[in-house]
This record gives sequence, C-alpha cells and structure tokens, in this order.
Amino acid sequence: MDRKELREIIKGLVVVTVTPFQRDYELDLGTMAENTEWFIDSGLVNGRAVLKVSSVMGELTSMTD
Repeated sequence: MDRKELREIIKGLVVVTVTPFQRDYELDLGTMAENTEWFIDSGLVNGRAVLKVSSVMGELTSMTD
C-alpha cells in the first residue's frame, strides 16, 4: 500500500485509546469492547476517524498473540 492509498483509508481523527488490563495484567477484553462501542456510538465511524488500540504506552511489544 502506498501513501496515496493510505490517505484514502485514514481520514479524520486518529484516536489513541488506553489499553485496559485486569489486576493480573491480562488484557481486559470486555472493557476494551465496551470502550470501542462507546467510541463508535460517539461518532467514530468508517471514513471519519481511526481508532488505534494497544499503543499509548508501548504495551503492544509486551503482549502475546
């Protein structure tokens, strides 16, 4: 994918979310789903914004598949 194609896909706001974890440092998928639904209900929809997860504090590198 080149830059022109990427610009066509990514439009609007890029919203970076905090990744929710449980007390034992496991990913809290339930809270992540609730937060994602809230962002969508608040207007972050295809063509108007991008929702970026697992990226605020560099946590992606310490997570497993």
